[in-house]
Amino acid sequence: MAHLYTQWGAKAAPKIMVEIDGEEEQLFGWETDASGSAYREFLKQFIPHLINWIEENDWKDQTFFHTSDEPTMENITSYAQASQFLRQLIGDIPVIDALSDYDFYQENLVDIPIPASDHIEPFIENKIRPLWVYYCVSQNKKVSNRFFDMPSYRNRIIGYQLYKYDIQGFLHWGYNFYFTQFSKQAVDPFTETDAGGNFSSGDSFLVYPGKDQPLPSIRLKVFNEALQDLRVLHLLESYIGKEAVIELLEKNIEPLTFSNYPRNSQWQLKIKRVVYDRLQFYIPK
Repeated sequence: MAHLYTQWGAKAAPKIMVEIDGEEEQLFGWETDASGSAYREFLKQFIPHLINWIEENDWKDQTFFHTSDEPTMENITSYAQASQFLRQLIGDIPVIDALSDYDFYQENLVDIPIPASDHIEPFIENKIRPLWVYYCVSQNKKVSNRFFDMPSYRNRIIGYQLYKYDIQGFLHWGYNFYFTQFSKQAVDPFTETDAGGNFSSGDSFLVYPGKDQPLPSIRLKVFNEALQDLRVLHLLESYIGKEAVIELLEKNIEPLTFSNYPRNSQWQLKIKRVVYDRLQFYIPK
């Protein structure tokens, strides 16, 4: 489900359009106080109908709600108010949010935290499960990402990292955002790749607009290879166990983390051959 409150702290309602007497009108927006009675009364009427529709379509086990994207400690109070109110309405359907301060999880304000890859260590150290991870424009130092100016090995390494730390979900914004920041103006992604100079090139889209279907970027294809690496590691684990797979991966290198990994493509190509060679002992020809 789309976020029910605005980004960076849940201070306002999102833009909500309604049809009244055949005319489309804006009912709520950034000028609407998130904790005000008008928006809360709307949610109290809307959410139960939405839950009924989800259950009728047998989608409850596949549904996640969002409170607000990327809150910080400066707005934990407004986030807490929104989170607690939302949970009263949605019952046991999980809430997931991109947030990187561990205190939000400690305060029981989110069911499934999604920390940024450069802030994930406290969540790993405390063995949080389930755990997701994300990256976007801010994750531009040391960690994996898939900007235009990054080598493909830095894109693809994420598959090995997701495997080692049992990450159950990956979040990335910017599949086909062909606008400047805040959607103020449309851009041509074939000639303008940085959202009007506001984001790193490639952050806001992974596909190009095609005549009949999206056109994949090289970065998307490389990321797909990372997911294939993840799948094949799980396959090998089913034969030799997790500990043996990690030992195989980290032989002759320092332990893999989200910021520490071999800075070259040769290691990835070599370890892929090693993994496939080991699988030949177990997969019937």
